[in-house]
Amino acid sequence: MFKRNKRAGKFQDPLLDALEAKRRKRAGKPPTHTGAIWSGSGSIDDPAFSASRPYAVRPEPSGILEGGASRKPRSTEMFAMRRDGRIDHFYPAVVAVRMCGSGRVVAVRVTEDATGAYWAWWSAEHGKHMLVYDHRMLVDMCFPYGPKAEEERGRGEVVQVRVEVLQEVPQDVTEGES
Repeated sequence: MFKRNKRAGKFQDPLLDALEAKRRKRAGKPPTHTGAIWSGSGSIDDPAFSASRPYAVRPEPSGILEGGASRKPRSTEMFAMRRDGRIDHFYPAVVAVRMCGSGRVVAVRVTEDATGAYWAWWSAEHGKHMLVYDHRMLVDMCFPYGPKAEEERGRGEVVQVRVEVLQEVPQDVTEGES
């Protein structure tokens, strides 16, 4: 049922390997032939990989790059609902937010910030924040095996974020991204 990845020393699910191959094909990347779940920057297949640093498998650590240099915080613009002094129900389309209730829809910018009051999943595949909640536990619950498993596969990471309201969306806007 499972094949052994001799290079990584782990058992892997053939279904995960097939899904990863599909994802790489869609992204225009060459397929991996090593049996690793993912390859690229920071993986065991990367020429820069060092056996003395086998723990360095994340492609882009949050906030700090190699050598201690920091990078510009990633941000994503989306829509959310403002209700009773809270902002919640974050989606990329106005119509999705409107389906969550009768609060005011606002355009927001979600930016990574270590002191932020919200938590989000940064999707490496989509290149944007998703699953934005005001408690980390709510983000963790979105992953059946926990977010750590997905982080180890290089699919993204849980990050702390701040939410800035950009503007209120007029009531007559109902579709798409305005």
